[in-house]
Amino acid sequence: MYWNRPNGFRFSGLSAADEHYARGAARIGFGGVITSLDAPYLNHPAKASAAEFKPRQLQVARAAGLSVPRTLVTTDAGAVRRFSRMVNGQVVTKALGAPVVTHAGGYEALYTREPDLDALQGVELTAHLFQERVEKDFEVRAVFVGDECFCVRIDAESDQARIDWRLDYDAIKLTPMETPKAVLQSLQRYAAVMDLAYFAADFIVRPSGQWMFLEANPSGQWAWADSVDLPVAKAIATVLEGWCSL
Repeated sequence: MYWNRPNGFRFSGLSAADEHYARGAARIGFGGVITSLDAPYLNHPAKASAAEFKPRQLQVARAAGLSVPRTLVTTDAGAVRRFSRMVNGQVVTKALGAPVVTHAGGYEALYTREPDLDALQGVELTAHLFQERVEKDFEVRAVFVGDECFCVRIDAESDQARIDWRLDYDAIKLTPMETPKAVLQSLQRYAAVMDLAYFAADFIVRPSGQWMFLEANPSGQWAWADSVDLPVAKAIATVLEGWCSL
């Protein structure tokens, strides 16, 4: 079973209340059938959902032997300012959920950014994640499939891309690279704990050469990195084909 962030159920011509009921019934009914199959999953919907919690990702990654940046999850503006002082003012904020907010006139992308410590109104409304901004040489997207890992080095060539490379795709350079053995072993332990057959992890590589884990998306996009030198699609197909022959 291949499951990778399908679109939600949609119903036309229903009232908001009826659509809410129909969506819930479809989720429980269809989802109940899908999740009860006696088959291997890439990934099981429940496992993928559980693996989306970023604080747990950091805890599991650290236990698996990976370095992680100092991180704060809070609704307290005062705590944010104290955290900023603790990390010498080097702090960024990231979305805890989907990094997109839909408005009437379009949508807003909530990518990594530097917070304005003098304008933290709204922090008290819901949970926010703040993280130490770590000096980096380059970044890495590591795509884990089955028991393999495919890494692509990301070099940023603009100020925006250095904060979050998704902000300026035209200013990044992608280079396939080998996965260090220690990193691969840690990711294999991470996959075992999270019970995942696939995920896409993001790393910062410091000037010292240290790899620092940022997060791992259990349904992370991979097609943009797929190539002859980084055969992600082939690896996914091979895993699924192998399961079908069991």
